[in-house]
Amino acid sequence: MRNFLRFGIIAFIFCCYTSNLFAQTGSSIDKYLGASTKLTVIGSASDNLAVPQDLKFSPVPSRKNELWVVNYGDYNKGGNMVIFYDAGKPTQWSEYRHDSHSQHFMIYPTAFAMGSPDSGYFSTTGEALNNTGDPTSTFMGPVLWDSDTTKFARINQNNWVNGQPLGSHIDMLHQSPYSMGIAFDTLNSYWVFDGYHGCLYLYDYQKSHGYGGDDHSDGKLLKYKEVKLKRIPNLPSHMVVDKSTGWLYIVDNGNRRIVRVDTKSGHLGNDLNAPNETLQQYSEMVGVKWQTVDSGFTNLSGIAYSDGRLIVGNNGTGDIRVYNTMTLAKPTYLGTIQTANPGMVGLTIGPDSNIWYVNRTKNQVVKLTPTGVAPVDAILLSPATGSSQVAIPAFLSWVKMTGAASYHLQVSLRSDFSTSLLDSTGITGTSMGFPNLNNSTTYYWHVIAKNSAGEGKWSPTWSFRTIGTKPNTIALISPFKSAVNISLKPTLTWDSLIIATGYNLQVSDHGDFSVTTVDQNNIVIPHFGLSGLTAKTQYYWRVRGLNDGAIGDWSDVWSFTTLDPASVKENVLITSKITFDEIYPNPTSGNSTIAFTIAEPIHLRIAIRDLLGNEIDVLASENFESGKHSITMNSALLRSGTYFYQFTLDQGTFLKPFVVRK
Repeated sequence: MRNFLRFGIIAFIFCCYTSNLFAQTGSSIDKYLGASTKLTVIGSASDNLAVPQDLKFSPVPSRKNELWVVNYGDYNKGGNMVIFYDAGKPTQWSEYRHDSHSQHFMIYPTAFAMGSPDSGYFSTTGEALNNTGDPTSTFMGPVLWDSDTTKFARINQNNWVNGQPLGSHIDMLHQSPYSMGIAFDTLNSYWVFDGYHGCLYLYDYQKSHGYGGDDHSDGKLLKYKEVKLKRIPNLPSHMVVDKSTGWLYIVDNGNRRIVRVDTKSGHLGNDLNAPNETLQQYSEMVGVKWQTVDSGFTNLSGIAYSDGRLIVGNNGTGDIRVYNTMTLAKPTYLGTIQTANPGMVGLTIGPDSNIWYVNRTKNQVVKLTPTGVAPVDAILLSPATGSSQVAIPAFLSWVKMTGAASYHLQVSLRSDFSTSLLDSTGITGTSMGFPNLNNSTTYYWHVIAKNSAGEGKWSPTWSFRTIGTKPNTIALISPFKSAVNISLKPTLTWDSLIIATGYNLQVSDHGDFSVTTVDQNNIVIPHFGLSGLTAKTQYYWRVRGLNDGAIGDWSDVWSFTTLDPASVKENVLITSKITFDEIYPNPTSGNSTIAFTIAEPIHLRIAIRDLLGNEIDVLASENFESGKHSITMNSALLRSGTYFYQFTLDQGTFLKPFVVRK
């Protein structure tokens, strides 16, 4: 198996107007089929476009209308980028960027791929054997960059000054000359069309070497030698990954075909020798599943994917072929979008769900839109906005809109829909069941109506909150059952419940709780500090979970007895030497910090223990000067549960609980 991990989420949905288990999925591309189209020139030579090869929108949500275009450049200077801000809007403006070291790191770029929105990185690849003029050197391959516009082509700019950083690139690996296409996989991994070796590669830069560095030793390469590819000089072969299925689609223009590769298939074969650099891994990948999607074409180049539709552009004619990738055996041809605009190379789907492409013959960025009358805006029906205790499964419904052929539904935990739990298009009915919801959770949803001419506007966003389920009975943790000599200011701790939104704590010196010392509701963390207790007194306590829909049963009743007066004096002595602030954050999924103040120099041992009393780690064992201090613990290796900071000094020991929740 491959040594690159993948993670995915499967969502099950039910539609009231279909007998299928899954709702049928459509695509924004379908509106082009059978419709007239309008070509709008977004950028031209006046924006410094010069033989543009590829274009991509930034995947960073806050920069979604930022369009990057790569120019082919020349041998002496290398390629360059033009960035369009607010692309296609009245406020659009463009900026030319050329890195001082593009002669090597961006020579003759054929394509680039935007990476993770978390990193903001992207990778380019170029059609060059090398940039040294040596006919035998193959020192060339893909390059990693940062799309941060304060960094790219801005830092480390120098004319190859000896000993100075090598421009703004952040990594490069050198095993694939004449690379014709590239596609993002995951993290810092990219698929590369290797035109020199005539096959597919997977490059994993792992951790970048920093801006202008040259350490490539952590690089990992997998060579997919079974996937035979053929380059046509000076014609990019673009690639794209369907993240939902793991299929990688490739324009193999030298073999006049479109192929796809199952990126989840195959296993490691032989290790290989890297001729140009030391790598952490360079191996073959064999037993790979791949197939031809369609064949018999000349001059194919651009490719893009959206919602079950694959589009492939023809450089010679400007036509765009459309395929349905949701069919079982292999994608099926749906039709052709005619632009009558030869010269097309890279193409993409914009944030407006329209097709954008570059024409390298005319030095243009073009936006393609279908023409006609779009449907009116959608109107939501139920559940009414602000509804609470909505049953699961929740059925969402809206009004049937005149002129609408289908609907696009989004459901999210965020009101801005920056992430979506459900993003389903092509819905032909006016309601949908959503079974896999969490209890006691607020959801946001909206709908847009579509037809072949376009789409309306999103409906107003509505929200609803699901009903809760009765929380389980809680297990008490500390003080232990029937504990004695407990501080007059103890912290009561109990096990956390995922489905509880709060807790109800009762403390009493009566076993039947007929009179309560504490009756606290809506405690949001699984512990509570007491004060004002009487010395040498037995107290009883219990806890139950709360959420929107129900109240859980009471826990078992535990008791503890407070210190007698003599012990109180000793405890005062201890607490006069050290006082504690709250642990933050608590609960934690990463670092946890506790702050404390020491009145006079003492020797202090600080450890982490679990509920069974096992010592997990020792954070400190040393002399501490008087004053404020803090200790930070990383919970990365801890499982979810309750733990304790244990402070030990000459006069005694203190336990401070905290919760790890992942």
